[in-house]
Formats: sequence, structure tokens, C-alpha cells
Amino acid sequence: MKLTIQAGIVGLTRRKKEILDREYDNLQRFLWGDKTVPLYSANKQQALRYYGKVKRKEYPLSLRNDLINLREAKAFWFLKIPVYGVRDGIKVPVKPHKEFPQGKLCESKIVKKNRYIAMLTFEFEAPPIRKCSSPLAVDLGERFTATTVGYMPLYGAACEPALNHPRMEAPPVREGEFTLFHRNPSSNSMPISQK
Repeated sequence: MKLTIQAGIVGLTRRKKEILDREYDNLQRFLWGDKTVPLYSANKQQALRYYGKVKRKEYPLSLRNDLINLREAKAFWFLKIPVYGVRDGIKVPVKPHKEFPQGKLCESKIVKKNRYIAMLTFEFEAPPIRKCSSPLAVDLGERFTATTVGYMPLYGAACEPALNHPRMEAPPVREGEFTLFHRNPSSNSMPISQK
């Protein structure tokens, strides 16, 4: 299972911001045709690999999973970004919008909006889902679907109250009328009905 978490790049020093701006701007110039700009070699490879037809818009900085590193510190997480001209890249503080899952950090991207945002993709095993012990009936009606109203989500211990005390909801059926389907005016099929 893969999950992408946005993490804002915060607290950049002036030097790190200049280096990141230069790498991001050089990627855009490289994609728009200037092949002589100084750009980290892995970023060139990613650009050639992913962006075939390039329009005149900004593209994210793609980070290979073997070149990035994410470490936890006291107040922030630190992300290592490979850039041209700096050995071992720069380490920037990131603040995620929610907690990072336990798993492998995959290929990620850096997007520039008003500020830089790291789109970090994690790969991990999905948690096991406990299935309900008995089947849950759903009536797929002709016009309206009748379903049980219980607790959501319907897995684990939460499904048992819905199974033990189901409540079916559907519009009342008129007595003596049974219709398999209604005729759609745009189709040529005739309804099958019993009255």
C-alpha cells in the first residue's frame, strides 16, 4: 500500500533557500530546452525519464528514493535533498501535515507553490482487516437501494451491531404491483411488469 504525505519545508536558511531555488529553476530551464544549466545528474535523469512532452508550466523536482533520506530530530524531521554543487545534498527541515507511517520512503517530489512542499510517498503493508462473521445483505432495488444502517466502517468489532440489529430502509412498495424495470424513453426495450 502506498501513501503520499505532504510536508512543508520550513525554516530554510538563506543559503539553503538559494540552493533549492537554483536547483528548482534550473530543472525548469532544462525541461524547457536549455541543456547546459548546472543540474544534479540524478535530477536530469528523472526529468528525461518522466517528462516526455513538456508544456510551458512548472514541473516538480523528482527525488529518487536511493538519494533521499528522512531523519527525525527533536522539533522537526530533516529531509536530505540532492542538489548540484553540494556534496551529500542539503538537509532541510520538514513539517508533515500528519504523522509519517512506518514503512519505506519511495520516490518523492518537491513542489513550489507559495513555499516548497515535499510530497513524500511511503510504501508499507496494509493493516489486516477483520472480516465480519456473517454476510451482510444489501437489496439492490429497481429504483432505490435498500441497505442496512449500522456503524461505519463495517469491519472489525464495529460490524457486529449492524449484523445483530439490521434496519432496512427503502420506500414502501404499492400493494399488487411488481415491476422488474421501468422503460427508459431513450431505449427500445419494453418493461416486464405484472399488475
